[in-house]
Amino acid sequence: SYEDYRMNIAPYPNVTPITGRFENEIPKLAKEGREFDMVYVDGQHDKKSAQRDFLYALSFNPSVIAVHDWGLWGVAEGIKECGMEPTYIVDTLAVFERAA
Repeated sequence: SYEDYRMNIAPYPNVTPITGRFENEIPKLAKEGREFDMVYVDGQHDKKSAQRDFLYALSFNPSVIAVHDWGLWGVAEGIKECGMEPTYIVDTLAVFERAA
């Protein structure tokens, strides 16, 4: 549950949970000048939405992007069309490590 998640991340002041739709929250964060070293993408699962959310994540130029549900519902296909391949995959989590 979300409350369990909040308790689990409480000891880590550098973790910022942001809930909402990417297309609504990303412009707000960009306007605030927010920067993130890592972005975890777990949004809608169709090919087009996965691609859109991944491109939004790239806009923060993070060192790491982690994408949930890799290999399911078109997520991998959408992101691969961006010309990106994961550095490694663990189960259904794809991790993209990028040069800073």
